[in-house]
Amino acid sequence: MVTMPLDVDDLFSEFGQKSQQFSGSENPWQLRQNRKSVILGVNMAIEIVLAKLSDKPVLRKLLELYQHDMSEFNGKDVNQHGEFGYNYLDHYWTELGRFPFLVKISGALAGFALIREVSSGEEKYFSMAEFFIVRKYRNRGLGNEVAHKLFERFPGQWKIAQEEQNLPVGEFWHKVISGYTGDRFEFINEDDWDGPVIRFVTTSEK
Repeated sequence: MVTMPLDVDDLFSEFGQKSQQFSGSENPWQLRQNRKSVILGVNMAIEIVLAKLSDKPVLRKLLELYQHDMSEFNGKDVNQHGEFGYNYLDHYWTELGRFPFLVKISGALAGFALIREVSSGEEKYFSMAEFFIVRKYRNRGLGNEVAHKLFERFPGQWKIAQEEQNLPVGEFWHKVISGYTGDRFEFINEDDWDGPVIRFVTTSEK
């Protein structure tokens, strides 16, 4: 599951317009508005660091923030310990093909990304399992910049799947992928996923 929680009002403040009705022939994520140019501050240095085993407690805490945002869309409750939990975190240091990253801005923690390399029969592709940017750093183009850097770090076929009800996240990924590929992507259906999936190809150089 790929998600980057965004507050709906935050999303529209970035794009410059409140929600609109979609016609049946339109991409349900393609909002038609005049989008503002949102850029990172010139003094903000982005670091995308492969998380070490010793970073796991930090990543676990960031995952709680991420899942708190996501609960608005997936309806998930905290457990009796007041935590959401994440079943696959340990796997990122015990299984091949899993890559945990921490995102930092000028040394401060700003988010994370969990990437998987998936083999299904003869098909191989990369998947953005989870993606999160701390609220302070949203609406500045950071998510777009981080995603593009990760696409280049793992060249090849990608698939990004979203929950159907999470329209803000769907719009975010559509914008990010469209900008990176020059609209060279496709929407597909997967038998084991109930929601939209975007398939595209990345290269190590842009």
